[in-house]
Amino acid sequence: MILADKIINLRKKSGMSQEELADKLGVSRQAVSKWESTQSIPDLDKILLMSKLFGVSTDFLLKDELEVEEVKQIDNGTDTDKKKVTMEMANDFISKKFETSKSIAFGVFLCIISPITLIILGGLCNIYPLNENLMCGIGLITLFILVAIAVALFISSENKLKEYKFLETELFETSYGVTGMVKEKKRNFNDTYSKNTLIGVITCLLSVIPLFIGAFSDVEIFVILGLGIMLLLVAFGVFLLVLVGCKMSAMVMLLQEEDYSREKKKKSNLTGAISTLYWGLTTIVYLVWSLLCNNWDGTWIVWVIAGVLYGGIYMVMEAIASNKNK
Repeated sequence: MILADKIINLRKKSGMSQEELADKLGVSRQAVSKWESTQSIPDLDKILLMSKLFGVSTDFLLKDELEVEEVKQIDNGTDTDKKKVTMEMANDFISKKFETSKSIAFGVFLCIISPITLIILGGLCNIYPLNENLMCGIGLITLFILVAIAVALFISSENKLKEYKFLETELFETSYGVTGMVKEKKRNFNDTYSKNTLIGVITCLLSVIPLFIGAFSDVEIFVILGLGIMLLLVAFGVFLLVLVGCKMSAMVMLLQEEDYSREKKKKSNLTGAISTLYWGLTTIVYLVWSLLCNNWDGTWIVWVIAGVLYGGIYMVMEAIASNKNK
């Protein structure tokens, strides 16, 4: 094990961030980052300080051949409550996460397109002499069937990853070689992630074009079809975003970075709880309003408003969670 990996492992075992280690050593966070990424080597006095700080010998830090025995010596019981992720577990988790990402993305796709039939049939009732109750009934049945399939996919995916749920919320340690393997997989996936994210975002942005075309044509059927095509394009764009996002999250979880960093995991669960409540209430408002007004092709605007408001609400929740943990 090289010095860079030893610094990473010892720092994580001590529960310190790069900033905290930098403060204790009297250097900048960037200096610690360069040590851990092999861009530079710490001075001898810093190695001596780390030796005392982590409770290991300087031989262990400087000699690549010293690995297992010394690591066991520093494990003085402070981390016995943390789970250990082995190479086998890491590979199995990544494999299952990649597999379930398709189901989750398809489930989200189904949720987004679920009201299309209802919108189109409801709109046609305003143009042609169709049985409005029958058309709305068919649309609602289609909506609930698609949502039910999506929920089944979500539950199935959740069950497959149940044993690795702790990766999202708990602090854990990784066996030697796991971090390097995950970083390599993440580097190889970066291009695919960037391309699909770009395509997904552009598709969502351009999805309003069919709706504009329908509106400019002054033909009501074109407006209805334009709205349906818009939802299909949004669903496709979000499908790509969720697909690569779920796959990338597998690597991020194992590396304990970004939203799954040690600092984030220590925060309150307030954000997640309020988010669940918020979108649950949004769904109730949408269904109640649509049923009372019988205007399913117009009440979809609830989701647009809810999405815009959620950005501000999320920032407030993050601020509350940060203050609570200070």
